[in-house]
Amino acid sequence: MSAQPGATAPPRTASTVAVAAGAMALGVVLIVLVSDQPAASVRAFLLGPFDGTFQIGTMLARAVPYTFTGLAVALGFRAGVFNIGAEGQLYLGTLAGTAVALTVSLPGPALIVAALLAAAVAGGLWGFVPGILRARWATNEIVTTLMLNFVAVLLVSWVVSGPLLDPGGLGFPQTAFLPDSARLPRFLPPSSAHLGLVIGILVCIAGHWLLTRTTLGYDMRIAGDNPAFLRYGGRSPQRAITASMALGGAMAGLGGIAVVMGEQGRLIDGFSTGYGFVGILIALLAGNRPLVIPIAALFYAYLTSGAAVMETVTDVPREVVTIVQGTLFLFVTVTVLARTRTRPAREVEG
Repeated sequence: MSAQPGATAPPRTASTVAVAAGAMALGVVLIVLVSDQPAASVRAFLLGPFDGTFQIGTMLARAVPYTFTGLAVALGFRAGVFNIGAEGQLYLGTLAGTAVALTVSLPGPALIVAALLAAAVAGGLWGFVPGILRARWATNEIVTTLMLNFVAVLLVSWVVSGPLLDPGGLGFPQTAFLPDSARLPRFLPPSSAHLGLVIGILVCIAGHWLLTRTTLGYDMRIAGDNPAFLRYGGRSPQRAITASMALGGAMAGLGGIAVVMGEQGRLIDGFSTGYGFVGILIALLAGNRPLVIPIAALFYAYLTSGAAVMETVTDVPREVVTIVQGTLFLFVTVTVLARTRTRPAREVEG
């Protein structure tokens, strides 16, 4: 027996906006309480991310991995599974994409496509493993995805410290820089905004089309809402669960390689700042709706950018906004649970 996150009704837009506004209001109150220059600090927090092309582009770049991992988690939620393995899937996908970009000789656009595909396949396979375990043997996906996160992170740490270590990197655990032909184009110079944001929006549109216009998408939605009905119609909840986890892993893998190809230029040990776990918040904030995920990702990127600007120009530490982010997670989770507390848990196996 396991609770079905996909069976939850997406929070209404008004509720989501209220939750976001409440978290922002709390942040403003905290800033006023701890700052010796509250007006300047609040202004830096709220308006800093829009203070020039560099800040805007930086905020857009921060939204890229959140967009992909938010979609990765949302696809699992819609099928009734709780994928908290987006972090590991992101790491494995990034490793595969980086290896292809460093070792394969192809013309620029072809090399970019090959690296993206490698990342999607590796991330998808890493998501497929807990998916098939859940579908076939009812293994708790929370446990398996969490364990696989550690495996993936440690594997990448070993690879960038050994087989793919940059010989000219003074011993730092990182790969060599990717060739220019494997880098995603940037815009809004001199910021780090890059084409990964456009790709993320496009995959969210594709995710919406998958869920609303395809048989597989229908199976995924019904597997989350009523797996018994899906079986009654001769369809397989197990197939839907496995597919949702594999597709989610592919999205997470794309998110990681987009960061490397568009922003960092090389794979660095510990390059993720919890992108996969933030994806859970993004999915919940967007109500598991793919078309809303880029908006939720931009909002979270706005919070982190505002925190960075505020920390730089005022006396308020970044940890104040960390409290706001944690409160936002709490508010969103409570909102979802409040709407679904009367729904019984259901089995999907069988």
